[in-house]
Amino acid sequence: MKHLYQEAISVATAVINEWDPYDLIAGGAPKDEYEGEVSRIVAKARDAHTPEALARLVSEAFSSSFEPERFSVETCLPVASRLFEELQTHGFLERKP
Repeated sequence: MKHLYQEAISVATAVINEWDPYDLIAGGAPKDEYEGEVSRIVAKARDAHTPEALARLVSEAFSSSFEPERFSVETCLPVASRLFEELQTHGFLERKP
């Protein structure tokens, strides 16, 4: 289970860093710039059974660290959908039949 969690952190970090909502990574910030947000998202991700539920987690994590008005569930849905798919592909989230 620990290996799967670490892989989920790695996958989520890659997706969030690609999203890079403040262009911090693109501007030269360390690759672990969003580590706190990623950890909060992955810690609760198994309870997210839809991309929309995962978008709520992304919204909560980034709203608590940055500007809440910039991270509505709707705004976070595209990155959450990609993250949901990646976490399913890597076996962290179950695929629905």
